Amino acid sequence: MNVSPPHLTMKLRLRVEDDWPSILDVWVASWRATYPEIDFEARRDWLMRHVRDLEAVGGVTLCLFDAGSTLDHAAFGQNRPNAENVIDSKSVERALCEKPVPTFSQRALAGFVVINPADGWLDQICVAPDRFGAGLGASLLSAARNISPNVIRLDVNADNLRAIRFYERDGFSRVGRGANTLSGRETIMMEWRPQR
Repeated sequence: MNVSPPHLTMKLRLRVEDDWPSILDVWVASWRATYPEIDFEARRDWLMRHVRDLEAVGGVTLCLFDAGSTLDHAAFGQNRPNAENVIDSKSVERALCEKPVPTFSQRALAGFVVINPADGWLDQICVAPDRFGAGLGASLLSAARNISPNVIRLDVNADNLRAIRFYERDGFSRVGRGANTLSGRETIMMEWRPQR
């Protein structure tokens, strides 16, 4: 497990066109680390089309960047993001309302999430493999919850035990089964709702 240094600071913002190379690189590397036998490199064009299609019907893609040494207190307070110190609603609102402008190297992409606020469907959540275990997945889920505060649903590959444990630790329940349309792998549908 690789853990980011304590001084790591992050910036959340909406995806812009210039982010595609980094998004695709992070997506391929992350999935390759999980399923090395699948050629995710060959699926780059599919991902770009898929995310654009999701955004065309209301989906939101938020990118989490390593902002270097400039601490973004408004987004993360005094500490780096982790499961206990997640992205707050104001940082998500700011990311959704501000005109997205890349202000630092695209190579600093740490992860991204794609969610539809209308129905809570979380289609993609991805963290760079060198950031696995650093709490960034929980931070991205926190951002997703701020976008869809009443429900989040997703499919996860049934043999991806690390991801299933992650979602269950984060309050998701298993609610159904299916199959991945690209790989044919068995999937588990999971759902999160706020505790009332």
